[in-house]
Amino acid sequence: MPDITMCSGEGCPIKRECYRYHARPTAMRQSWFTQVPFDHDTGSCEHYWFREADADSLRRAELMEEMRAASVGEERKKFFDKLTDDERSLLGLD
Repeated sequence: MPDITMCSGEGCPIKRECYRYHARPTAMRQSWFTQVPFDHDTGSCEHYWFREADADSLRRAELMEEMRAASVGEERKKFFDKLTDDERSLLGLD
């Protein structure tokens, strides 16, 4: 588990380059911001942590977007059912 507060990145235009969004979380004990800290008025985030995106973190970002897009119920179940073991690991579900 990264010893940081992670960010869901929802609505954040700089999430693709931010370590707090891309770090691999631990499913049960990861701390998260309750609200995305990006300030749309100033166009910045005081908690931004630059990180070059690698292939795993880009795939994790794609999976997170797909998961958010899947509504509750059957759609959400289908999303989780189709995940490979590697994708589950990227999402911290292993």
